[in-house]
Amino acid sequence: MKRPGFGGGSDLTEEIRATDAGAVDAVIGAFAPAAHVIENHQDMITALPAGAVLLASSAACEVQAFRLGRHVRGLQFHPEAGAEDLLRWDEAALSAEGISRDSLVDAARAVEPDSAARCAALAAAFAAEVRAA
Repeated sequence: MKRPGFGGGSDLTEEIRATDAGAVDAVIGAFAPAAHVIENHQDMITALPAGAVLLASSAACEVQAFRLGRHVRGLQFHPEAGAEDLLRWDEAALSAEGISRDSLVDAARAVEPDSAARCAALAAAFAAEVRAA
C-alpha cells in the first residue's frame, strides 16, 4: 500500500539500515548493515503486500526495501543516484518543495564514497541473482 503525498522528510541523504532479514538477503545483504543514500519522494509505502519481507528501514520511512517471493525487490531509495546526478534534478521543482538542490548535492557528496561502494555492491548482487535465476 502506498500513501500519496506522505514523504516524511526524505529529502536529502537518509541512513538506510538492513533488518535481520535484510542482512541475510542475497541483494540487500550486500548493502548491510547500513548506508546513507539519496532520497526524494512525497509518497511512501505504508504497508507491505501479503507475504512480503521487510529488508531495510530508516528513521523517516519504515519500508525502505522489501522482498516478495524469491526475486522481487522493492526499494524506496535511489541507489543509482550520486551527487553529480543530482545536478540534473529540476532545481525549480525541488525549490517548490522547499528543498535546496545545492544542499542535497552537498549532503550526497559528504556520504558518497561509502554510499557509492555499498550501492554498487547492491547492484552487483542484484545482477548476480538475475543471472543465476
